Amino acid sequence: TWNTFSFSSQNEDVERQVSVKVKLSTANEATRLSSHGWRVWPGAQILSQWLVSYENLKEMNVVEVGAGPGLVGLVAASLGAHVTLTDRCSAVLTALQQST
Repeated sequence: TWNTFSFSSQNEDVERQVSVKVKLSTANEATRLSSHGWRVWPGAQILSQWLVSYENLKEMNVVEVGAGPGLVGLVAASLGAHVTLTDRCSAVLTALQQST
């Protein structure tokens, strides 16, 4: 299942919007594969919103360890960061390569 997450700056000094598409699994797939790696956790959404509202990531190097669907890393990349996404599950890594 593909889901699109969109974030708009909530800072009046910064006007920008970011949308990223990530692959999530059905509950059955998550159980067979790696249940944690196929979820977008609330903290990832909060951090993504904060990055869009406040951070200038142009040319910064970012590593997301245990990226799962990679929401935070993809948002950081869309804001100009050089991002490396990692996860221990090979199926999750394959899905990350297809995310935008």
